[in-house]
Amino acid sequence: MLCSRSWYGDATAAELTPKVSALLQPHQRVGVRWLFRAHYRGGGILGDEPGLGKTLQAVALVEALVTAQLVSRVLIVVTAEMVANWAVEFKKFSAEGSVDLMCIQREVPSLHATDHLRRLVSVDAPDHSVVVVSYEGLHAHGHVMHGTDGVDLLIADEAHRLRNLGSMAASFLHVPLRRLRGGRLASSRLLLTGTPLPNNIHEFAHLMDIALPGVLGDNVTEDVVRPIAAGLKQGASRIELAEAEMLSEYLAEVSQRVHAASDAKLVCISSNYLQR
Repeated sequence: MLCSRSWYGDATAAELTPKVSALLQPHQRVGVRWLFRAHYRGGGILGDEPGLGKTLQAVALVEALVTAQLVSRVLIVVTAEMVANWAVEFKKFSAEGSVDLMCIQREVPSLHATDHLRRLVSVDAPDHSVVVVSYEGLHAHGHVMHGTDGVDLLIADEAHRLRNLGSMAASFLHVPLRRLRGGRLASSRLLLTGTPLPNNIHEFAHLMDIALPGVLGDNVTEDVVRPIAAGLKQGASRIELAEAEMLSEYLAEVSQRVHAASDAKLVCISSNYLQR
């Protein structure tokens, strides 16, 4: 059973299907539960070492959400060489017929690609659509989603690459996220990465600002990254040292609240750890 409560107090639950439940290792089960909670807290980052099953955990999450009719529109953005692999993984791990999946590969004509994305942002429960597209494909065709009410769940695989993708990263950020009446955000961005985030403050701050814009301040580089870097330099002033120490303690508090499975070296970071 996956359970969560949103920032607005709404309680939500979903079940893993028997097939994927039987496949999950203990650390992966922990990861899926965490991802479920992160989705209902606005988003987050799953940082897991390569080979420990981030794709399986994402498939399990998506299947549980669409089966429970908690989301209808899921967009998964991956590197071009991994689109076909995600199709294979969904077939391998999910129950037959449980996920309405469309993978937009390089050879798919532009007209078909835009049709799939248009359908994605128009479908509603009890129907659903899960689309896997490359960063390049999203950059080329994602404009058809602009001006719509958006998707329920936006997932970025190999998210550490977003820092160097330029306009393709912008295309990811411009995918609209669905809101409830009254403006409440009803969707999330979840980032998957194999980079050890706690060892790289620049990477951590950049990806956190993508998953949850503004959660580390209006200007992450100026508010967080540069002050810490300045305090670490030889010859730093007392003021620089004090500011760096204060921000480091803040980030240490974030790290202490990280949900982790140490045997799998699983690192998860979500908005609730920064807003409590």
